[in-house]
Amino acid sequence: MPGEQKKVCIDVPYIDQSKLYPTGCESVSTVMLLRFLGIDITVDEFIEKYLEKKYLRHETENFSDRIRENVLWEVRTMTSRLDAMLR
Repeated sequence: MPGEQKKVCIDVPYIDQSKLYPTGCESVSTVMLLRFLGIDITVDEFIEKYLEKKYLRHETENFSDRIRENVLWEVRTMTSRLDAMLR
């Protein structure tokens, strides 16, 4: 059918994030894809080497906004570093 998108499923090695990385969806998903692509890396190694860490203080009333902004910034940073890693 015209305009229909083709779905592709890939057999990516699964990492259970529920115990060690319950809020690490982006990092865990990225590591699963990197492993699928043949790059030998752990979630801990990815977080330590490729994610920038920041300290957030809970002084402002806009704390949740600051967290949201930092998560979006972190995803953009991770994407550009992942791009560089794969080149």
